[in-house]
Amino acid sequence: MSAKSAASPDSLERATRIEGGNGHFRLELSADWFGLNGLYGGYLAAVNLRAAAEASGFERAASHTCHFLSGAQPGPAELEVTSLRRNKRSESMRVSMRQGGRAVVESLTWMGLEGDGFALDFEPMPEVAGPQGLAERVDVMRGISDFHSPVWDRISAHYCDRVPFSAARPDEPEVDWWFRINGQTRAESMLHDVLRVTTILDGAFHDPLYQTQGGDPRAYDFGAPTVELTIHYHRAALDAEWFFCRSKVQLAAAGLISGVARLWSQEGALVASAASNLACRPIASRRS
Repeated sequence: MSAKSAASPDSLERATRIEGGNGHFRLELSADWFGLNGLYGGYLAAVNLRAAAEASGFERAASHTCHFLSGAQPGPAELEVTSLRRNKRSESMRVSMRQGGRAVVESLTWMGLEGDGFALDFEPMPEVAGPQGLAERVDVMRGISDFHSPVWDRISAHYCDRVPFSAARPDEPEVDWWFRINGQTRAESMLHDVLRVTTILDGAFHDPLYQTQGGDPRAYDFGAPTVELTIHYHRAALDAEWFFCRSKVQLAAAGLISGVARLWSQEGALVASAASNLACRPIASRRS
């Protein structure tokens, strides 16, 4: 993949584009989605989701759970897709990503059909100002650290109110913010829609943690890589450019950090819900 193609407005679509068939796929993982210590988990989760969707006979993704087993680097990767069970309305898919023979991401995806049923919505979007004119994460981070992750050139995140990092707020483990995939004003298909939702939601869980701690995350004694991410996809939002997210850290104990997030379209429709586990990892240079 060329740098030019990765930087184009449909960079997420291009960066997740896979080749192959019959349950065996391959791709070149893009360096444009590099995070703190390796390729961004939301990007890897989106790749696995795309493999499940393209191998399935169903169009709609209902849920996606990923276990991040080891870090991935830009370069070739292989994907093996297994249909665990299929009926007239749904299919359970397992996707294994490997790189150089090493297991990277293992995921389970539930694909299904749209259907009739109960119609309830008990979680309206909070009343917040729109994304324009708000503090942007990339600018805030540049103000406190000399480190910059390329992934935040691909994703815009604007803080609604409280800005993490400025001061430690142990009793405020929640962040309200707006997200979008840069250069993508709408999704061209249901697949592209869930790819961007997946990519966005993995980025929602660290900043609530950082808000409780304050300061530069690179100065912390512990890193907090994502080890598990689960997303439930409620409805499509093809015409949405921005998504509002409320994410929260619920608990940090015994070396694990648990969080939840909700994602609404700019029009106020609940699009997806997510839960994540982060693992505390001592940073050797500050623990020796």
